[in-house]
Amino acid sequence: MRISTLGVSMIIAGVNMLVAALVFAILIPWLPMIVLSVILVGGLIVLMLGNFVTILSGLSKRTERRCTICQLVITGRAFPIWKNPHYELVHHDYYVWLKGSTNNFFLVAVPSIVILASSEYLWLEYGGVYSYFAGLTVLAWVIFGFSWPVHYWRKVRGFKRGWMNNHQV
Repeated sequence: MRISTLGVSMIIAGVNMLVAALVFAILIPWLPMIVLSVILVGGLIVLMLGNFVTILSGLSKRTERRCTICQLVITGRAFPIWKNPHYELVHHDYYVWLKGSTNNFFLVAVPSIVILASSEYLWLEYGGVYSYFAGLTVLAWVIFGFSWPVHYWRKVRGFKRGWMNNHQV
């Protein structure tokens, strides 16, 4: 499986920007909020774009990769993963869960990006109580960004464990 060097570099840069915003907020309390906001939102955007570039790098029509559950070498489309016949035929429960989970992810992620941008605009334009709203939306975005992969990999680990128990590997 190919992983985009550009995508990984963008992910690292995005995380570094998020950490820098936190460190600057603690160490330089007189730093204007607009600077911290630009660093924080910029970090979130770079992190998101890095993930997007990494995903796009594996979207070629025919790729050879390993099955997430049984590690069998499979060929086919890399995205969307559930459209690969191997998953539908061999790991049907994973196929159903992944399809629904991906749809739910986009149902949550797309509106949250709009809400994040709107709250930042309202905060920078009007200040006041909107600063709390902006802070809460950024906090919710960070929590969502870290909790979703943890949830995903726990479920995948459960599917792997179930498959190994049924196949005595």
